[in-house]
Amino acid sequence: MEAPSAVSSGPAPRPGGHREFLKQWEINAELPEDQKKMVEVVETLVTSRQVESGGKITSGKMPSLQLAPEEHSPTGESNRKQDSKLAGSDESSALAFGDELKALGKVKTTEGFRKWYEEIERRLDEASEKKYHSLIEGLRAGLSACENLREMILGSQRDLIAVKQERKNVTNITASVKSACENLVSERNQIVELAGALRRRLTYFEQLETLSVKLGHGRGAVSPANPEFLKLLFRLDECIAYASSSTGTVAEADGYLARFLDLQRQAFTSIKDFTMSELKSVTRQILKELRERSPASSKTIGDLTDASTEYLRFRTIAADIKQLMTELHTRSTEKAAVGGGSGTKIPYSPGAISSNPAYSTRYFALNLLGDCEECYTEQRRLILESTVIMNMKILVNSSPTLDAFARVASRFTLQLCQMESTLYKHFFCAEEDDKDSPALVSLLDSFCSVFYEELRSKVLQEVDLGTLVYLVDILQTEVMTVDAQRKRVETASFAGASSRVIADSQERIIYRSQIYIQEDIKNFVPSSAQLDYPRMIIDASGEYSKNGSKTLGARSGPPRSLHNNWYPPLEKTLKLLSMLYRCIDSEVFTSIASEAVAVCVNCLVSARDKIAGSGAEKAEDHAELFLIWQLLMLREQTAPLDVSFAFVHRELNFTELKGMLGRVIRGQASVRLLATPPAATRERVVDSSQDLDDAFFKACEAFVLRLTRTFLDPILSFLAKCNALPPNRNTPLSHPSSPSLKAYDGKTFESMKQTEGSFLHSRSIIAVWTDTEDRIEKELASVVGDLKLYIKKPSSASILLSPVRANFQETFNELLSALQTRYTLEEREEIGIDGSKIEALMARVDEVMDIKPHPSASESASKDAIEPCAET
Repeated sequence: MEAPSAVSSGPAPRPGGHREFLKQWEINAELPEDQKKMVEVVETLVTSRQVESGGKITSGKMPSLQLAPEEHSPTGESNRKQDSKLAGSDESSALAFGDELKALGKVKTTEGFRKWYEEIERRLDEASEKKYHSLIEGLRAGLSACENLREMILGSQRDLIAVKQERKNVTNITASVKSACENLVSERNQIVELAGALRRRLTYFEQLETLSVKLGHGRGAVSPANPEFLKLLFRLDECIAYASSSTGTVAEADGYLARFLDLQRQAFTSIKDFTMSELKSVTRQILKELRERSPASSKTIGDLTDASTEYLRFRTIAADIKQLMTELHTRSTEKAAVGGGSGTKIPYSPGAISSNPAYSTRYFALNLLGDCEECYTEQRRLILESTVIMNMKILVNSSPTLDAFARVASRFTLQLCQMESTLYKHFFCAEEDDKDSPALVSLLDSFCSVFYEELRSKVLQEVDLGTLVYLVDILQTEVMTVDAQRKRVETASFAGASSRVIADSQERIIYRSQIYIQEDIKNFVPSSAQLDYPRMIIDASGEYSKNGSKTLGARSGPPRSLHNNWYPPLEKTLKLLSMLYRCIDSEVFTSIASEAVAVCVNCLVSARDKIAGSGAEKAEDHAELFLIWQLLMLREQTAPLDVSFAFVHRELNFTELKGMLGRVIRGQASVRLLATPPAATRERVVDSSQDLDDAFFKACEAFVLRLTRTFLDPILSFLAKCNALPPNRNTPLSHPSSPSLKAYDGKTFESMKQTEGSFLHSRSIIAVWTDTEDRIEKELASVVGDLKLYIKKPSSASILLSPVRANFQETFNELLSALQTRYTLEEREEIGIDGSKIEALMARVDEVMDIKPHPSASESASKDAIEPCAET
C-alpha cells in the first residue's frame, strides 16, 4: 500500500493538528489489522511520555509489542505451499520491524518521530510490495505452465482424434474382411451340401442294382423270413420317396421310380407268397395229425382250447408273419404315401391310381393283404369246419332239452369266436376303429352259421310254446349280455346269428300262439265237472282248510293257488299273455293279446250260458257271479301289461273298384278312370280291452238289476202303479195303460184306498213291506255269501254291492215320499212305515252286506222321518 502524498511530502500546517490529520488519513486510507495494532501501540506509547519544556520528551518504559498471528485464508494450505519463499522474507521484515520499534525508544522530538514513521512506512511498503510482486511472479509462472499444459492437452486431443479415425478405418476394414470370410464359408457349405446331395442321389440310384438282386427271385435273393428283408424294404421305401420327390428335377428320375416301384411290388409279392406258403404248410401238418388220431379219441367241446394243436401250430409262425403283415398294412393305409409317410392324405381323382405312385403302392399292398387274410381264413375254415360241426352234433345228442342245447352251444360258439379273434390278432394288425376285418367277420360268420343251422332246426321242430319262450329269454338275457360281457370278445357275428335265431323263434312263437288260441282256448270244450260252480270253489276251499288252519266259513283266506279254480280258457289266456309279454315285439303282442282276450271273453260268456242252463239250484245266480268273477280276474291280470289292446284292422275292399270296372265294361266310363283306382282298404279299430270292460260292466249291471228286482219287486210294483195314478186324489183314473190298473178304471185314489184288496189299501202296503223285510232277512245273506264265495277281496265285493244298497235306499225313500204325499198322518201311522223303520232295515242290509253306510244317506233318511210333509 502506498501512503498519501501529503504524508510523504513532510509536515504541513492543518487545522486541528496532527491528530485530526491522522484520523482523516485513517478514514481515507484504511490500514490492515496488524498496522492498526502497531498504530495503537505507538499511540499508547506516545501518550504515556511526558513532554518536557523545551520540547523534550521524558523517557519512559517502552512496552513490548506483540503481533497477532496471521489468520488462515480459505485457501491457506495452497497459499502456504505456493508462498513458501515469501515466508522467509516476512520473518526478516518482522525482525527488522521489531528493531525499529526498539529504535522508537530513542526518538526524542517530533521531527525524529516523523522520520522514524516515514522509515517504518517505507519499509512496510517495501515489504508489502515485495510480497505481492512475488505473488504476481508466481501467478505469471503458473499461467505460463497452464498455457503449456493446455497446448499439450490440445496436442493430445488432436492425436486422440487421429487415433479414433484410424480405429474406425480399421474396424470397417475388419467388418468387410469378416463378411467376405462368411460369404466364403457359406459358399463352401453350399458346395459341400451340393456335393453331399449329389453323393446321396448317386447313392439312391446306385442302390437299385443291389436291391434288385436281394429282393428279386435270383440266387442272391433274401427270403422274407430273414430279418435283413425288412431293412431292405425300408431302404427301398427311401429310394422310392427320393425318386418320387426328384421327378421333374432330376434326369431319368421317372425311369428309376418305375423300376423301384416294380421292385417294391416284387417284394410285396414275395411277402404274400411266403405267408401263403407258411399257412398252407402248417395247415397240412395239422390236418395230417388230425387224420392220424384214432376214432376213439373223438373231439369234444373241452378239447378245442388255446392249447390244442389247431392253435399251437399257428402261433409258432405268427410272430414272423405279423411283422410282414404289419408292413403291408402300413403301406395299404391312406396315410402311407410314397413320400415317406408324411401323413398327408392324397386327394382322389380319376386316373389317380395309375398316375400317382402312392395310390399304386397302396392298392397293390391292400390287395395283397386281402389275399393273405383270405388265405388265412380259408386255412382256418378248412381246419375247424369239420371240428365245429362234429362238436355241434355232440352237443345236440348230449343236451336233453332245447334250452340246454342253446346254452352249451352258445358258450362253445362264443369261446370259438374269442379264440379265433385272438389268433387273428397274432397274425394281422387290428383296425384303428377296433372293428374286425371283413375276412375275420366272414370266418366267424361261417362258424356261427353252424350254430344257427343246428339251433334253427331244433326250433322248427319244437311245438311247446313255453320252451320256445324260454329259449328267447335265454338268448336275450344270458347269452347276449352276461356271456358276452364276461368273455369280452367281439360278438358281432355271434350277435347276428343269435338275432336270427331269436327272430325265427319269435315267428315260431307267433305261429304256435295262434294255434294255441284256436285249439286250446277258442275250441275248448268244458266237461260237466269244469262247469260245476260253485262246487269247484267249495272243493278248493275245503282242500285248503284241510291243509291249513282256516275253515270254509273263513272266506278271507286265499285258496291254495291263485288260479286253482279258474276257468281253463282264462288260465290259458293269462298264461299265454305272461309268456309272450317280454319275448315278442309290442305291436305283435298287441295283436295277439287282443285276439286272445276277445276269444277268452267269448268263452267266458259261453260258459256262463252253459252254467245258467244246467238246471242246478240258483244256476242263473251262479252263472252271473261266475262271469263277473272271471272277467274281473281277466281285467286285474291284464292291467299291469303296459300295452294297448287296441289295433287297427285293415281289410281289402273292392266294392268301389268293382263298380268302376262295371261302368267301364258297360261303356259308361273311360278306361283312363282305372289309372287312379279308389282306396281298396277298409280300416276298423279293434279294442278287446274296451270289449272286456263292456262285458264286465254289463254283467255287473245285470247282477245289480237282478238282485234289486229279487228283493224290491213288491215295492217297485207298488210304486209303478202309484206313479201311474193322477196326482189329484179325487180325480178318477181313465183308460190306464198298465193292464194291472184296468180293473180300477174310473175310480179315484180315495175310493181305491177304501177298497179291500186294493194295492192302495193300508193292509196291502203293510203286506208289501212285510214281504220285502222277509226277503231281505231270509235271502240276502245267502246271496251275499254266494258273492263272497266267488269274489274273495272285500273291497271288490263292497264295490259290487254298493249299487244294490243304493237302489235299496232310493226305493225306500221313494216309498216313504209316496206315503207322505198321498196318505194322511193317521193313515201313515196305521201303515207303520216311517224313517226309523227304513233306517233300521237299511242298517240290517249294511250289516249283511258288510258295507259302511254313507253319512249323507242316513242323514237324509232320518230327516225325512223327522219332518213329514204336509197333507195335500
